[in-house]
Amino acid sequence: MGGTAAHGLPPSTTGYFFSSIYDLAAEALRVYTAAGIEEFVQLADASTRHQAARADALIDAVAHHQADPQLALAQASVYLEATRTPQIREPVAEAVEAYRRLTEQLLRAVGMARAVPASAAFQALLDGFMLHRLAKPDDPPSPEVVMEAMESLLVGFLLDEDQRQVVKQRLGGPTE
Repeated sequence: MGGTAAHGLPPSTTGYFFSSIYDLAAEALRVYTAAGIEEFVQLADASTRHQAARADALIDAVAHHQADPQLALAQASVYLEATRTPQIREPVAEAVEAYRRLTEQLLRAVGMARAVPASAAFQALLDGFMLHRLAKPDDPPSPEVVMEAMESLLVGFLLDEDQRQVVKQRLGGPTE
């Protein structure tokens, strides 16, 4: 049993602090986002100063964190609710942007020059895996598969322009 009544408070107590259920939801999202970001910042700070080891530790932590099916359901639900409910659209967009900025900061910390486009790509990759986890709950992507995809994306963004052109030629794609 949850809510204010479970804690010996009248149900109207939340009305003293929040003008609507949407304000309550927005504040809960802000608190959750701040705590999640702090968790990854502490992990990054606790990791060794060696860039490769730090990147491996972060990739491992994100892949295992992303494997939580309840977290995936909550995240997808919040994204969908933001499309239907204008009152929470801004807090959801702020949360998404906060995680993108964190990703950019962590990528810069491991020496990535192209951290802005890479941070958006990492977010899209993880959101895609989150959706696959929900679509296939009996056969979700494993943390190892997520880690391999993240490592591949990281390597791709670490290539300099000459190296990228070589890879594009090898793949038969257009070069610049």
